[in-house]
Amino acid sequence: MGFFDKLKEQASGVSAQLQDTLKGSKFASQLNTLQNTRKQQASDLGEAVLNMYRAGDLDQAALQAQVQQVFETERQIIATQEQIEAERQAAAEAKLAQQQTRQAMAPAAPAPPQASSAVRTCPNCGAAIEDPNAKFCPGCGKPI
Repeated sequence: MGFFDKLKEQASGVSAQLQDTLKGSKFASQLNTLQNTRKQQASDLGEAVLNMYRAGDLDQAALQAQVQQVFETERQIIATQEQIEAERQAAAEAKLAQQQTRQAMAPAAPAPPQASSAVRTCPNCGAAIEDPNAKFCPGCGKPI
């Protein structure tokens, strides 16, 4: 693979990471907005209950509508959290696939040299020399 091909591949990877980051930021912003909305709705619901209680008239139908709004916002929060998790999973899988592709395309490292397991024999006396690093014959003492 040439220099420009590698550069193009790296630029493509950076672009994909930027897209993922922006998408993640968008979902995080949506989640933050929904959580703030839910807090406000719950606060409004509490104020409504308090005011109705003070007046001695708890209107369950009016409270039911506000409770349903809170529940709907909670469903949206859960859906957004699931989208965020799906995006994270997809990004992790894409990163893993990219790493596997790089590893598959990388040249294989040469295998380390293997020590010969063959037993040598002394040219002088014919004794077996098992130590591959031996400089002298263990049988006759002559240099090998």
